[in-house]
Amino acid sequence: MSTFSGKAVLITGAGVGIGYALCQAFASAGATVALNDLDPTLCQRAAQQINSTLEVERVYPYTCDVADVEAVRSMFQRFVDTAGRLDIVVANAGITNYGEFLTYTPEALDRLMGVNLRGSFFTAQTAARIMIDAHIPGRIILMSSVTGIQALVNLGAYGITKAGIRMMAKSVAL
Repeated sequence: MSTFSGKAVLITGAGVGIGYALCQAFASAGATVALNDLDPTLCQRAAQQINSTLEVERVYPYTCDVADVEAVRSMFQRFVDTAGRLDIVVANAGITNYGEFLTYTPEALDRLMGVNLRGSFFTAQTAARIMIDAHIPGRIILMSSVTGIQALVNLGAYGITKAGIRMMAKSVAL
């Protein structure tokens, strides 16, 4: 199956879980894939595992913290230099940080906002700029959560980030 043959896909937060499964699916469908994760060992191992399982060499590991805007921009540029284009981006990177409202620390909130909201925002912005400049009618997918629309105990701060991602997707689509 080569539905995505010739397409270049970048997925953040892809060392495990949903992001990893998406990388595997896109690579299986023929895409060249950038697999991003914060953990360099996990990132390298995940890309190697998909390449080995599928007997391909088109999944490339890119380690960076999506909360670092310059690192995100650099990752995109390196991938575009490798793949020659950018067609699809999935802003999947995120962290969950449980905590009670009255005891939640500024540091925990800053990290949560940095990865989940800022990371998604600048991942999408960087992707959009590249796609517009290249005249590629690409796709940008932002991952949210049920906590973006439904409150859950000790996930208030997390829910704020996921609600923000939902609103960002709606606003950017205008």
